[in-house]
Amino acid sequence: MEELDFCRQFLSEPDLDRNTDLCAQYLQCPLVVIAPSLAIVTYSHHVLLPDTTWQNAVRRGYITLEFGTTLHNWEQLADPGHPDRLTVSAISRFRRRFYRLRFAGRLVGYLNLSEWQTALDTIAEEKIDLVRACLARALSERRYVRTSQTPAQDILLSLLQGEIVDRLHYLESIADTDFAASRPRRCGVVDLQGRYSFNAGADTFREELQAVFPQCTTVIHEQRLVLVFSDQTDAAGQKKAAACLRRLHLIMGISNVFYDLYQIARYEQQAFFALQHSPETTPLRHYDHCELADLLRRMPAEVLPEFLCQPILEIHDQDRQNHTELLKTLAVWIRSGGSAKLAAAALHVHRNTVAYRMDLLNRKFHLNLDDPDLRETYLLSCHILEVLQESESLH
Repeated sequence: MEELDFCRQFLSEPDLDRNTDLCAQYLQCPLVVIAPSLAIVTYSHHVLLPDTTWQNAVRRGYITLEFGTTLHNWEQLADPGHPDRLTVSAISRFRRRFYRLRFAGRLVGYLNLSEWQTALDTIAEEKIDLVRACLARALSERRYVRTSQTPAQDILLSLLQGEIVDRLHYLESIADTDFAASRPRRCGVVDLQGRYSFNAGADTFREELQAVFPQCTTVIHEQRLVLVFSDQTDAAGQKKAAACLRRLHLIMGISNVFYDLYQIARYEQQAFFALQHSPETTPLRHYDHCELADLLRRMPAEVLPEFLCQPILEIHDQDRQNHTELLKTLAVWIRSGGSAKLAAAALHVHRNTVAYRMDLLNRKFHLNLDDPDLRETYLLSCHILEVLQESESLH
């Protein structure tokens, strides 16, 4: 098929499925079009790949969450010299080649070509670029989404990407979905940078998360796994969720409870902040454990030194001079409720080491650790020092 004939037929055909078959015929290979939400928008119905993994994916209607993490680590895995191309040989005996579909500078999806009767390296890149341009425009203009499979994922991703223009648009989007019910929810975030998998078969990762996080909706956004789930406050549920994350070698930041999903970007940031700054040592890191630290980071750095208490500043200076960790030990001890055993576990040192350091702090700096208000003051100063060190305002 000539380029002109392909363009004429594509532009005259309003049906995306038939246009996808036209693209497969033009390139002489099976293909799949994937939305940013990981839903399969369409695939070549008349050029099918004789591969169980491929067939199960198009039948299911979305690609696995594991392989979705791979697509979102694109920059690390892209083909050398081809920033918008990713070749994968680990899924099955049929090699895959993925292309990012962009329109007006925005990612609108992915094109997956599979090597079968035609070698991928023999397909002219100019032909593939033409197909990419046509499909990207079609996805952008016609807004094709397979909502029958993943409506909640589509809504959540649209909110995170700022595609819901106002609250009225939001209310129209969630009508007749689970999101329309007002219930306490939380947002969870896992950093996926550097994490990827070539499992494109069973969607076990998503299934495991859905089993422990009630009514969970899961998407990938900017190299982060973002979950929205019903609030889970009972100890048994927390323990089960932590065990699942530990088994998957994941750490998740958890936002405060919210009812208004329209504000999800705010709660995603809370969860990501907890992931980075919560002092907790379990796989679940909650924002309410570091809310004060977030507040301090929003204050002008030049006013923060006014709130430092003198003993904490003196301990900080001694740590810098002697390369000790007295201040860190103090902060962890206070957060641990004054338990040397818990502080030692968090610091990965012997309990006697914590006891020695606390005795030294009491003797040398005359801290009143029996007063709960002073403990809070000391901890506040520790938080302020962390913020000042990050902003390089403390010299």
